[in-house]
Amino acid sequence: MSLAFITLSSRSSSICIVSFIPYFIWHSCHTFNCFSPFLFLPAFSSCLRFSLLRFKESHLMRPITLLFSLAFTTALHADEFPKPFNTEKGDPMPAEEVARTMELPKGFKAVVFAAEPDVQQPIAMSWDTKGRLWVAENYTFAENPMRWDTKLRDRIIILEDKDGDGKHDGRKVFWEGGAYLTSVETGYGGVWVLHNGTLSFIADKNGDDIPDGELEVLLDGFNVKTIGHNIVNGLRWGPDGWLYGRHGITDTSSVGAPGTPADKRIKMNCAIWRYHPTLKILETVAHGGTNSWGHDWNADGELFMINTVIGHLWHVIPGAYYRRMFGTHLNPHVYEVIEQTADHFHWDTGSESWSDIRKGISNKTLELGGGHAHVGMLIYQAVLTCNLHGNRINMDKLERQGCGYVGKHAPDFMQAKDKWFRGIDLLTCPDGNVIVSDWSDSGECHHNDGAHRTSGRIYKIVYGESKKAERSASNNWWARTELQQQYEKGTGPQPRALRGLADASNKDGLVRLQTASDMQRLPLEERWPIATALAKHEEDANDRQQPLMIWYGIEPAVAADPMKGVELIREAKIPTVRRLVARRIAEMIETKPAAVDALVALMTAQKDVRDDVLAGIAAGLDGFSSAKKPKGWVREEAEGLG
Repeated sequence: MSLAFITLSSRSSSICIVSFIPYFIWHSCHTFNCFSPFLFLPAFSSCLRFSLLRFKESHLMRPITLLFSLAFTTALHADEFPKPFNTEKGDPMPAEEVARTMELPKGFKAVVFAAEPDVQQPIAMSWDTKGRLWVAENYTFAENPMRWDTKLRDRIIILEDKDGDGKHDGRKVFWEGGAYLTSVETGYGGVWVLHNGTLSFIADKNGDDIPDGELEVLLDGFNVKTIGHNIVNGLRWGPDGWLYGRHGITDTSSVGAPGTPADKRIKMNCAIWRYHPTLKILETVAHGGTNSWGHDWNADGELFMINTVIGHLWHVIPGAYYRRMFGTHLNPHVYEVIEQTADHFHWDTGSESWSDIRKGISNKTLELGGGHAHVGMLIYQAVLTCNLHGNRINMDKLERQGCGYVGKHAPDFMQAKDKWFRGIDLLTCPDGNVIVSDWSDSGECHHNDGAHRTSGRIYKIVYGESKKAERSASNNWWARTELQQQYEKGTGPQPRALRGLADASNKDGLVRLQTASDMQRLPLEERWPIATALAKHEEDANDRQQPLMIWYGIEPAVAADPMKGVELIREAKIPTVRRLVARRIAEMIETKPAAVDALVALMTAQKDVRDDVLAGIAAGLDGFSSAKKPKGWVREEAEGLG
């Protein structure tokens, strides 16, 4: 190329510059390597200015300038994204063969929506309102002991099925600046990501699929350095308009808006949390589990999460504390925890340790469901969740039981023949079918055998034949999408009013459970009549969650006014409530001895509470080397109660 081409007439010049720019950038990049475009800018810019002066009034000037910008940016962008590499040996079964050999119920089949190289390491997915699939690709996750390789980068891509045949026919890269990227969600004129220990927003107000600028950090403080695969994850819009996420057990994060002082940050360890997109409020919804990588809502708007090792299915009640795999809750006065919602396990808990799965899957565990590790969750007529070691999709049926639900075992929905199938996420499609992402790796979350970064699949499980999406009342994708659009326009439904004293006598156990949960949002003084009314429901005494939810709601009120706690014990018909209230009062024997005296007096006057109060006092005084004897205790001792 010579400058003679650039000094032609305006029309000729425009043609020559159009062909000159891509060649010059390509030649320079390949001659001087990745940052070489900067080397030719001074000389090339002067040539370009000389030519553009000849036709600056021409309507072609803007397209040429834009073309130069796009070509120049593309050259740099392509070179900046590190090439993913594998540290794990072997390869998965070809994607088409995996889909063809999946075992599914009659009438269902699997098709390959996308596979490598178009998608790799798909750690999370979400739909936009146009019915396009946004995928977070995570390349920075690494094998132990490295855990994360930040020399690599993560990215977000957009996949689209324009003709409705069940396979993507459009792909775009939206953003390539990620690290520790675990989640993507769209809404409010942009994209929400969990990235590098933050909840951040990438604006795209005009919807051109190009970020408007740098991302905005909304929350920081999520641990990424030592937490490994328990990292924060799981962005999903809830039916209340809040953005929900998850946090694992292996470390505690201290989360808040950038600049928030340490004492004002929210401590989070093994929890479900939510964030309001316009009010900028962060809340912890519930605590416990192990390392949840899936949650969804049923048709009644009740939230459920999936989990590993200690139980797979849990009804997420706001303010609840669930069993933890290890360690203790941040709140020292929880005392007792709620067990899982499912009435079964997907592995042989009777004769196996959870870690035995790494040696191979026993026949019994295969029969029960394939293993303890579950990832991804979708409630669509039933609960669907991917079983990591079992290479399958488990299915549970939700039924009402007592004040909540029970999860009943159902036949597996899908069994893959590919031993590398590692289902990660499940979503309902706009056409009513189901899409599942596959991390495609021979290892597991502990990743001691290397990382296979150049594989990844997304399968679509369809009933009958794929077709273009049409609005359907039976497909909750449309209802959820429209509801979220209402929230974004400011026309979404108002939050449900907090339940109060009148609801404490409701015949529906779920309403009573919600009432117990809502107590935690009320001033302490307003909780007493509600807790007393709820604790009179003797039919709830053996419910899995209700006695403990009453306790979680009233505990701070008991700490503030233990004498009222004694009166609550007098009225309560639920032994667990009586025992835990007595325990909390007994712990205050040094600062509030009169309340403990009142407990002893209550045991004398009301024999039906004696066993519960004594058990509570014993637990409350456990660890005390000495304590002043309460008034009346000698008489109780003489009666054989001390």
